[in-house]
Amino acid sequence: MATNQPRPQDDSDMKIALPGKQKSHSAETEEVRRTLDEVQQVQEAGVLQKAAAAGRQMAAAAAALCAANDALASQRVWLWVFGVTVGCERSIDRPVVARTVLNAFHNAFREQCAASYEDSGYSLALSFYYLAVRSGDRPRQEIGRTFAMLCGDEQNAAWQQAGVETYDRCLAQMQELAKALNEQEKQA
Repeated sequence: MATNQPRPQDDSDMKIALPGKQKSHSAETEEVRRTLDEVQQVQEAGVLQKAAAAGRQMAAAAAALCAANDALASQRVWLWVFGVTVGCERSIDRPVVARTVLNAFHNAFREQCAASYEDSGYSLALSFYYLAVRSGDRPRQEIGRTFAMLCGDEQNAAWQQAGVETYDRCLAQMQELAKALNEQEKQA
């Protein structure tokens, strides 16, 4: 094999570092550092432990709904799961604390209501509820209508009311739990 043969000049696999990319990496690193600092701060204040307890408390309420033997039980459960998600997004000041509540909720819910957790209706119901709260100026009524629809009769006023009541009860519980978490966060 001759070593003096010219090599092909193909540089298509060469990467060029652009100065702007360096800033992006630096900004990402700074954001990660701030997030880790925030996690450490709320963890040292005991907020994350209380957030996990709040998530487990909301899962216990969902488990009670799972245990009901009525025709609306599974839909109440999915509405409750949606309500916990919305409650965390709306009521808890720090995203890391909200994420802790949601993670603890889902872990406990998966353990306590395994059959419901694995039910394929979960994602479909949540999609409809997200559409309901974003579709108009009367989200509570839309939640009730969507709940009744998912139960099988969109026009059923009693089912609509049951949906509104379930959603309101969940949000009220979340707001109460969030209030205590937010107060403790401020002291952190």
